[in-house]
Amino acid sequence: MINVMKKAAIEAGNILLSYYKKNPKLNYKTSHKDFYTIADVESQKSITEIITKLLVKKGIKESEIGFIGEEKLHVDSKRKHLFVIDPRGNIVYDGAIDNSPLGTTAERQQPVNYVDSVQFQLLIF
Repeated sequence: MINVMKKAAIEAGNILLSYYKKNPKLNYKTSHKDFYTIADVESQKSITEIITKLLVKKGIKESEIGFIGEEKLHVDSKRKHLFVIDPRGNIVYDGAIDNSPLGTTAERQQPVNYVDSVQFQLLIF
């Protein structure tokens, strides 16, 4: 899995570098402090496409792969293989959504949503 993420990260980095010092147009979400560029969108798209393509090659169904990301990226977070991409384009989580893959947990064990924990950590840092 690390090779898949490494390949996606390198390609996304190359996309970002191609825009370096070219002053791409800023697009605003909610305020002047909340913006993005085409470089952000293209690098995130590259990450999702590469990860999906390489995992499908490994025999994982595309319907089992999900993403959550900054630039309007939210693809069914209840997928078996979930990736969270932070605002800088880093893959900050890959794994299951929770500890109950079949909708049940071990006796007396509370369900733990791993993605909620990651999203909370992103908010406080």
